[in-house]
Amino acid sequence: MRTLVSILSAHTIPNYLFIKESNGYYDKNIFIITDDVKKAGRDVALEQTLGYKRGSIRRIHLTSADNYFQIMQELSAEQFDKTDEYCVNQTGGTKTMSIAAFNFFSKLNARFVYVPLGTNKYYEFDKPEEFAINYRLSLKEYFSLYGITFRPNNQTVKTFAELSGLFDQIKRKGFKLL
Repeated sequence: MRTLVSILSAHTIPNYLFIKESNGYYDKNIFIITDDVKKAGRDVALEQTLGYKRGSIRRIHLTSADNYFQIMQELSAEQFDKTDEYCVNQTGGTKTMSIAAFNFFSKLNARFVYVPLGTNKYYEFDKPEEFAINYRLSLKEYFSLYGITFRPNNQTVKTFAELSGLFDQIKRKGFKLL
């Protein structure tokens, strides 16, 4: 089995992009989460945006995001199949979580990736080159990852002339908004 392990934090877009780019390569997903991620509902929003039923993705809930020894104990207490292939997305979480996950999964059959925020690329730790992420996020997916859902009706609240004027004003200001 191929398992993708995603360390989650406030920004799940890099996790989402990598999962979508992998497009079914992995047989299962595991989310590593903290209290903050759970309270904000980031794990649920990611799961639902991916199209999974709520609660269907395995979660490893860490009681501390900063205590290395506690994180290692909690990961060790989990039942990881030693015959599985793991890919650990190191993008989210705290530095301590990333270091602990790296050290823990290095003892298993694992590879590691990193998706820099605000980019359309990822790195594999054992390769010198970067890899393109070709998947593009829709506005609906973006909002959904932050827990905002809506049904577009494609009706505008302003006329085309008003919207065009507003766009021109913003353009003159170099697209800098307050």
